[in-house]
Order: sequence, then C-alpha cells, then structure tokens
Amino acid sequence: MKATVIVTTYKQSAILKYILLSLLSQRTEYTYEIIVCDDGGTDNSISIINELRVNEKKIKIHYLWQQDRGFRAASARNMGISKAKGDIIILLDGDMIPKLDYVQRHIVQHLKNPKTLLTGGRLSLDDSDFFRITNKTNNFPEILKLFNKKSFLNTEELKYRKSWYYGSKPWMSVFSCNLSFPRSEIAKYSELFVGWGIEDWDLSKRLYENGYKIKFDDSIIAYHIDYKPVISNAFRNNNHKQLVEFARNLLLFIDQYPLDELSECAIALKSYSIANDKFVWAGDGKNLRSEKDAINMVRDWLSNKNIYSINEQFYVQKDYISKKELLLTDRVSVAELATQDRRYEILELKCHNLEASEFIELLRAANSMESVIRISA
Repeated sequence: MKATVIVTTYKQSAILKYILLSLLSQRTEYTYEIIVCDDGGTDNSISIINELRVNEKKIKIHYLWQQDRGFRAASARNMGISKAKGDIIILLDGDMIPKLDYVQRHIVQHLKNPKTLLTGGRLSLDDSDFFRITNKTNNFPEILKLFNKKSFLNTEELKYRKSWYYGSKPWMSVFSCNLSFPRSEIAKYSELFVGWGIEDWDLSKRLYENGYKIKFDDSIIAYHIDYKPVISNAFRNNNHKQLVEFARNLLLFIDQYPLDELSECAIALKSYSIANDKFVWAGDGKNLRSEKDAINMVRDWLSNKNIYSINEQFYVQKDYISKKELLLTDRVSVAELATQDRRYEILELKCHNLEASEFIELLRAANSMESVIRISA
C-alpha cells in the first residue's frame, strides 16, 4: 500500500522545513510521496523544498501552488488529492509537525479498517518555544525531544472532540489538520467553502453518510505550532471579515440538511454579537442565546448585506472556457500571460530550471493576475 501525504501551507516556510524533515524521517515500511500545496504564499518555501530534494532520492516531494484569493484550504487540498498516486490520503496543515510514527500509524489503521475516515490528535507548542528550540540546535531528533517536552495538551479541545466522537455525531470530531482516508472520487472537499472553518465537517458528514466509519485516535500526534503571524482562526483574531466567512460557511453547511438537524454545529454562533454593524466574538459561554436564535441573527445580517441567502446557498462559480498547460523552462515574464482573452482560462504552469528568486517572482506576479493560475514545481 502506498500513501500520499498532503501538506497545506501559507507563508509558513519556517515550520514547513521541520514538517518535511519529519516526513522524510518517518519510521515505516510503507512507501509514500509528499505533496506540498501552497495557498498562495510567496515566501521561500520552494527554496526549502529544493534544498531537501537534493539529498532525498527515495521519497518524492511535489510542490503545487494556487493564487492567494483568501483562505482556500479546501481548494488547496483538492489540488493535492487530484495529483495523488497513493491509495491513502494523509493530510497535515502547515503548522503541524508530525511525530516519526505518523505515517505508519495512519496506514496501519486503514489496513485494519478499510473505508475509514481517521482523525488524529495534536499537542500545542507556542511559536516562541518553536523558534527558541530550532535556533538552539540543528539536531532534528533533539528538536523533536524538546518539542515533546515543551508542548501541552489542549484539554478543552479534546473534551469537545471526544464528546462529539462518542455522541450521535461522530463526524464532528474530524479535524483536517491530522486526517486520512482512502483516495476516491467522493473523498474531496467542496470548494464552495472559502474562509476558515467548516469545510472539514462538510467532508466528514458527507463521507459518514456514504458508509465511511469515523475513527478518532488522539494517540496519532502532530505538534501544532501556534504561529501567530498567519493564524486564520476567526474567533482568536476576532476579525469581522473572518467571522463573516465562518458564519457564511456554517450556514452553507447546515442549510444542506433538514431544519434543526445540525443546530448543534452552530454553538460558536452563540457568542456572536453585533457592534457598529460588524460581527464581534464575545468568547465561549459569553452569550446565553440559543443556537436557533444565533443562526437567525447571523442569517438576517448576512441576508441584509447580500452575502448569503438560503435560496442561493451555492456560490456562483466562474465557468472557465478552457484549460491550458504551459511548460516554463527559462526566465519568464508573467505579464505576457495576463492577456485579456485569457481572463477565464485556467493556466497550469509547470516550472523547471527556474532559480528560487525567479520562481518567487513568478508567484508574486501570478497573484496579481485575473486568470486562474496553478503552478507546479
């Protein structure tokens, strides 16, 4: 059996280095490939990948990139899934550094339990401790020991996940940051979810209703680095735009099912309030309104702003008129690609023999284009 490990990242190259070092050091007898899916970052991720590729001949590392059009983890993961050759898809977020038995334990569980959606646990590590440790030593086994010493368990999160797992909705325990499932046509994310949150519940409930078994094993561990510069958690940031995206995603999800079936999923909305015509997060347990009242409040606000309507719950997506692949082997001017007649094309750029600085220049230019650009290297 072969696996594909998909790592989604966005401006997290400092952490990506250690994710890949761990993935290249896994203790397993099974074969696997690695696909890094970049959600529009323009940092030095490609330099780190190329540096590790030089000395690694056995395990393939692929790099895929899409334009920065907001938080599109669903689309980024699908990019990797579409290119995967493994029988099992194993997911990691760009702030999750796996333990050395990560791949082995995911694969073994699938050999025992086919057609399973397997979600693991995580230990938290503050980014200040992460940088202190990685600046102290280059010895990777020692780094992992120090991660283990400094990390801690989020007991409140674990309590929620276990209550969901052993309750009537086990699919709610699924987190995409540490997840695996057999590769299949149905096991893909809905790209209608844009912004942080809910896309993993949409996937897990859909697979659960199609006969997949949910398994939550909190002993399959990755270290969750609390990297503050790119945190997208709407509640921690208390950011109006992110709170709007989360609320819209939640309504998109629950409105696919019979009324009241998924009201429990709206627990987060109970702490929403409105101040100066903007959403504000009051914190867990700070508001006593019911889930139904919270849903109605948020629905009314989004509807009045023409952001969401139950009658138009599936967002309009462009019908791209064509798809074109271009192989770029030399220094390239991306401006030459940004012609008006290509506005509705998907351009797949396969880049080889570009210096890292030229490649990053290419990414930055592509982010400004109206055409849909995806790049592989």
